Formats: sequence, C-alpha cells, structure tokens
Amino acid sequence: MRFYANPCASDAVIAAMLAGQIHYIDTPAQGNRRPPGVQWIADNGCYSDKFDEPKWWDFLTKNAHAAADCMFATAPDVVGDAAATLERSLPWLAKIRELGYPVAYVAQNGFAETDVPWDEFDVLFIGGDDAFKLGPDGRTAVREAKARGKWVHMGRVNSEKRWLYADAIGRRLSGRHLLALRAGREPAQVDGLDSQQRPRLAVRRCRMKRYEIPLPWTAPPISPNDRGHWATKARATGQARTEARWAIRAAKVPLLDGCEVTLHWRVPDMRRRDADNLAATKKVVTDALVDEGVLGDDSWVHVAASTERIHPPEKGLPAAMWLSLEKIRRPESGAA
Repeated sequence: MRFYANPCASDAVIAAMLAGQIHYIDTPAQGNRRPPGVQWIADNGCYSDKFDEPKWWDFLTKNAHAAADCMFATAPDVVGDAAATLERSLPWLAKIRELGYPVAYVAQNGFAETDVPWDEFDVLFIGGDDAFKLGPDGRTAVREAKARGKWVHMGRVNSEKRWLYADAIGRRLSGRHLLALRAGREPAQVDGLDSQQRPRLAVRRCRMKRYEIPLPWTAPPISPNDRGHWATKARATGQARTEARWAIRAAKVPLLDGCEVTLHWRVPDMRRRDADNLAATKKVVTDALVDEGVLGDDSWVHVAASTERIHPPEKGLPAAMWLSLEKIRRPESGAA
C-alpha cells in the first residue's frame, strides 16, 4: 500500500516524501510547490465545482517532464455519475498517455452499467459517494480491475476506518494494487508508511488491548434462517470465511492467549432486526481468527465470551460490519 498526501507544507512531511515513506498528490489548483524527485500523482480537481478543463490540461502539459515519477494522471470525471464521467473522460485518455503519464479512469456511481474502456487506462480510481466507494459496487469494481491487471487507487481515504477498509479490500484480491490515503497528519502520526515501516493503522490498539477489525460486508453474508440447498450454504459459508481471513490478515492482529469477541453491525435503517441472526456470521469470523493464528482454538479457553451487537444507522455513514476483540489473560492450566 502506498500513501499519498497533500498539502506538504511542513519540513517533516517533505523529508518523509524525499525518503519515499509517503508520496505527493498534485492538482491544477494546488498552491504548494511539489518537491523535485518525489513520487506523485496528478489529480484533476474535479471534486471541486471550480474545475477548469483548459487549466487542468495546461497543468499536465507543463508537468510532463516529471511524468516518469508520476504514478498516474487522472482523466476528468463527474462526481457521482458514471455515464457522464465516461463521456467526459473518453476524449482525453489517449491524449494523457501521449504526454507520458499512466492514465487513471474514475469509477463513479453506476460504473457497472457503463461500457468501461478498460484497454485505454492503467489505473482504476475508486471515486463516487460513500455508498458506492464503501459498498458492494465499489468492491466489485476493485475485483474486476485487479482481475484485468489494473492498479487500483482509492481516493479520499481520510480516516482510520476508511484506511482499514481500503486495506482489507485491496488485500483480499489477487494482483497488484495501489491504494491511497489522503490526510493532513504528520508522518510521525501515521507511524511510518513504507514497506519496512508498515503503518500500525491496520488495527486500532486501545490502552485496554482492544482490537477492531473492519469486515468487508454491509450486511451479514450468511444467516441461520437460510433455507437453501446445503451445497449453496456451504459455498456461501466458505466464501465468507475466506473474506474474513483476508480482513483479519490485513489487520495484523497478534496472537492472543484469550479474548472476548463481539461482532458489530451498523444497520442502514431503523427496521427491527434480531441480533441473534448474527450468530452464524460470528461463528464464521471466529473460525477465521483460528485459521489466521490469532486464537489457538475457539473453545472457552481462548474465547471467554462471544456476543453480537447491532448499532443504529448514522447519518452520512453506510452500513458496516466490524469485529472487536478484547484481550484477556488465558486461565492457567488447572486453575480453580
């Protein structure tokens, strides 16, 4: 995973960029001077309503001498509208490449319903609103891009939870990947971001030794009420277990002697739901913890308590599932 940030006004950030620990996002409207020789990406500034197409093209043309250090230049898009993005981007894809830049195409809401020009770009930029970016449509777009050998960039990953989510979906799929976190924090606050100094953002560590692992679902992938054929249920269970393993692996949770396990679900609406229906998914996730070596087994010796919790919807946030582990000391053998 690579970390791209802007702005870079402080000496500490610039030093980290020159050391290759973090990298630089540049845009046509950005006032900061890009340090020479840093790895960078050329965003288009379309997220702002002040996008100026001639100014953007002039920006790319003037910076073409540094295209060899640029991971990609983003074609113009329309926020939240895949069809309009296709119409706006298509005339520019070949022109961007002619300047020497790898080309990024932005996936927006409705991406799956468009005729995506896969052969004309190198990087799929996951844009769109939160429901698209953090939901099943965004994950499907990532999966297809990686199957086609494309790099993937996720923009506006500006919180720890989003970093965790991006890391989880990037790692659960095969192929090369590029995910981005944009934040205004100093390098020391991100705890190192190159391959030798992996960020400890992959799991939140509290003073009480509590670990939170984001799961790649917006609703339980399996239910105890499923009445389908046993083979269909077995496939769904196996798939969910694999996805949970990737999320746990991305979180880098250490071996725990024992813990209390809680499966959380923030629901999308106020419809009444029974938390007991999360039990089947919780069992799958607990098995995945054993598979990944976090727990020795799922007996009472290592899992002192196991619960499910449903959270009400939050304005501006999509439905989500995550796992919390509260570390405890395993009972000594023969203890009363």
